[in-house]
Amino acid sequence: MLAAAAHAVLGALTSSGGADPARVVGALADASREGRLLVWSAHGDEQDRLAGTVLSGELDGVLPAGAGGATSPVLGVYLNASSASKTGYYLSTSVRVEDVTCRPDGSQRFTASVTLTSTLTPEEAAALPAYVTGARDGDGTIRTNLLVYAPRDGGILGTPGADGGPGLFSQVHDGLVVGARTVALAPGETATYRYDVLTGKNQRGIVSVRKTPGVPGSSDALPAVGCAGPVLF
Repeated sequence: MLAAAAHAVLGALTSSGGADPARVVGALADASREGRLLVWSAHGDEQDRLAGTVLSGELDGVLPAGAGGATSPVLGVYLNASSASKTGYYLSTSVRVEDVTCRPDGSQRFTASVTLTSTLTPEEAAALPAYVTGARDGDGTIRTNLLVYAPRDGGILGTPGADGGPGLFSQVHDGLVVGARTVALAPGETATYRYDVLTGKNQRGIVSVRKTPGVPGSSDALPAVGCAGPVLF
């Protein structure tokens, strides 16, 4: 079914007279920046061109310095559903980076706050089929794994504040330190998790946050200030 739907959509977009090419390119560019469109090629020359772009999806943890600029740290905030439900449609995410400290070695230390909210009401959950709510709970509880990736050569020093949530599990993925926890949100519930993050040395550039995209309009990122200016989301 998913393959048939994808085939139909792409067919409509690429057929003669099916869509405005300029609008299609604009929509694809937006999707790429939001992490909704990733591309991999089995052809080495094509993959070399994709490497380092927003299309590649690489876990670098840092952005290269521009002309005369500084290397910039990248914080990753990713969600991985831990149940066979479709309730992730109702999950809203908000990311804030604040309390930035600029250190003599060029590293940055900051607090990252991730807020997850279930926009599903108990009444709506009761009316949804089991295919959506899942067989495990059946009450609309959203279960997801929250994975926070520290910038390259950095780490997560702790989780300040008593957020009352489950413990943090430390992992390493592609050389990046990861703080993982499993979250369960009942309908209408909100939970905020805070992380004390340290970047690698000589990462004086503005901070970028890469995150799992949700339903359009369900994600929010508040601005903050890094050592080199506004934090980008």
